[in-house]
Amino acid sequence: MPDIISFPDRAHGFVRERLTEARQALQMSRAELARDVDVTGQAIGYYESGDRKPDMDLLLKMAAILKQPVT
Repeated sequence: MPDIISFPDRAHGFVRERLTEARQALQMSRAELARDVDVTGQAIGYYESGDRKPDMDLLLKMAAILKQPVT
């Protein structure tokens, strides 16, 4: 049976460390990323700390800006 590729869900697929790594690799501040995706810098901090998880719409926006695959 072939493998099925699926988008990560909010409960299992989001890896907070990857968000931080991708942002830092582009030398982007939390505030810059927040401005680009229309959230607060504090929200980015919550996502990076694991206190909250972004919804799929926001995850797709961040992936595009950070030049990372969603998977």
